Parts: sequence; C-alpha cells; structure tokens
Amino acid sequence: MRRALLTCRGLLVLALAVAGCGNSFDPASFVDKLRLLAVEAEPPEIPFGATSMLAATATNPGGSTPTVTWDACLLPPPPGTGETVNQDCVSLPEGDPMLIAFGSGDRVTATMPMLDLTQVGLPDQTNGVYLPVRLKLEADGNTLTAFYSLRIYVGFLLPGTPPANQNPTLTDIVTVPAEDAGASEETPLDPTTPAPVHANDEIDLRALLTGDSQETYQVYDGNPATTMPRSVTETVKVSWFATAGHFTNDVTGVDKPDTALVLDKHLPASGSTIDLWAVARDERGGSDVIHRTLLFQ
Repeated sequence: MRRALLTCRGLLVLALAVAGCGNSFDPASFVDKLRLLAVEAEPPEIPFGATSMLAATATNPGGSTPTVTWDACLLPPPPGTGETVNQDCVSLPEGDPMLIAFGSGDRVTATMPMLDLTQVGLPDQTNGVYLPVRLKLEADGNTLTAFYSLRIYVGFLLPGTPPANQNPTLTDIVTVPAEDAGASEETPLDPTTPAPVHANDEIDLRALLTGDSQETYQVYDGNPATTMPRSVTETVKVSWFATAGHFTNDVTGVDKPDTALVLDKHLPASGSTIDLWAVARDERGGSDVIHRTLLFQ
C-alpha cells in the first residue's frame, strides 16, 4: 500500500512514523513523543551550486536525543498526481543513486545540485520550485521520516525577479496582559529563567516578528514572456507547540497574533519544566524557531 504524504510547499512534510504512534485526540501542538517541529534553512532559497545551512528542531520528551540523517531525493513527483514529493523517496536506502547525502546531525551544510527543473515538479502558487530534503530521525527504537522543501532560486530565468527569499525573524515570546489586569505592557519570557506556572493557569502569549519578516515577491498569472508580474506580500504564520496543556489557537498570524496556553491536562510533576516553541513559517520555505521553558509548580 502506498502511503499518502502530507505535503505543503516549503514546510515540513510528515511522511512516516514507526513505533510509539497510536491514535490520539490530542492536537498536533502537544508534544509527547519523537517529533520534528521545524527545519530552518539559512538562506532558505539558493541557486544551483550554492550552499545553505539546514538546522532541525527535533525533540523526544523523556527520551534520548534524536539522531538526524539528511538526504536530498532526486526522484521527480509522479506527473498528474499533484504530489510535491515522490512517495518512493520515503523508502530509498542510504547510498541509493537517487539520493544525495547531506550528512548527519542537527545541522548540516547542503549544496543545491545542478538539476533539470522538470525533475522537481511544477511551480507552486508563488512560482517556486523545490528540492525535497529527507530527514530520518531515530531515538529509542523509534523512527520518523519527514521532508523539507528547499527552494531553488531561478531568478536568472526571469529578468526582474526580486532577490531570493529570506527567513522571517522571531524576536521574543511575550505574555500579553488581560484587558482588566491593570498592566499595559507585554512581558518577555526570560530565555534563561523559566517563568513559574500552575495547574489551570491560562497564559496569554504572543510571538513577536520583525517588521521585515513579511516580504514582497512577484508572481506571474500567465506566461512570463507575455504577462506582467504582480506583487504579493507573503503571509507569515506562527505554529505553537508545548509539552503540556493546550493552546486556544495552535496557529497565529500577524493580524491575529495571540494565543493562550491552558494548563489543564498533560501536566508534569511539580518542579518540572514545560517546553514551549513558536515556529514562524512564510509561504516560500522560510522559517524561524524560538524556544522557552516554564517552571511548573
């Protein structure tokens, strides 16, 4: 049986999880097992022959540190399927000629191979084409396979194309005071000292982005040789993750930036820490991650 891949250009593509994965009604924002939360590429869009530093944000609560192996897959998506990653990339063994090994570890350097663009499928809605990068995570006998789409800069084909995409930038996670609390300012969560929290607390949160995180790019609605491009301001979304409780909004944006972490379930022992992540992603493969901890009392 072929496995359906959950695909989204430039974002994490969860392909396969083996062991420890049963049915659950918990949201994706709750982290209690081997997970890959984000991949950051710096820079996130490169031409052929250029390099990017790829970094994985992986976690395995209560277990050993995951090992990560990276490979680019050269199998083209099957024509006419609408798939962005060839499902056969999941099972290719290390050393297969259709894989390019990028190495192992939380961070690796990836060089964009010289490709015929017909190998990577049709452009997405942002006129982007991508190289599928496979990540295999292993920890405590569990294995998870996921994909990141590394955007290929093809500006040399379209004169006037804007510079390559840059990552959005998260500067802080802050607590937002309630309207009737008497406070008027946001309070940053200290990256070195976990903020104390308690059962049934509802912590209002906001992730702060720099003003240049939403870039403008051009798209063509027809043949680039005969139509003029139009300018589009990209959308940046923030996905929230935690090892306890649940969020009132798992995904926030620039227009509606607030969520609340409600500590009503999956609570750790008193004196333990709760991990909290915010992951910003734009429409063209750019991302940023910020991590904080809370002290459960």
